[in-house]
Amino acid sequence: MKPRTPLEEANQIIVQRFIRQYLSPKGASVRTIEGACVEMRQIGNRYGIVPDASTYRYEVTHPDLGFGFTTRAVWRCGDLMHPLAVHTVIEDYNDLGGHGSDDAVRLVANDWLQGLV
Repeated sequence: MKPRTPLEEANQIIVQRFIRQYLSPKGASVRTIEGACVEMRQIGNRYGIVPDASTYRYEVTHPDLGFGFTTRAVWRCGDLMHPLAVHTVIEDYNDLGGHGSDDAVRLVANDWLQGLV
């Protein structure tokens, strides 16, 4: 596994706050948040996740800003499961607007996330 860049680390931390604040599993499976469409679905738990926890995958797509990303989060007892760095992570980014590089997409996603939390 290659080391994360500082921008990737920043996005990992801020997406934890974003999910906790906006994406409780008790809400609708499709939501619109500040121009982005967020689709949530429950997926199977990975090995080692306790049985009373639930894992969700979030597909975030922002057509106007031209980015998307997929994140996974494990919820237990109404909160994100610790350690957050293991159980709440961005899995993938998508360039939907011709940004030209993965880092450019990460930067646009970072700017949007910072505006929310």
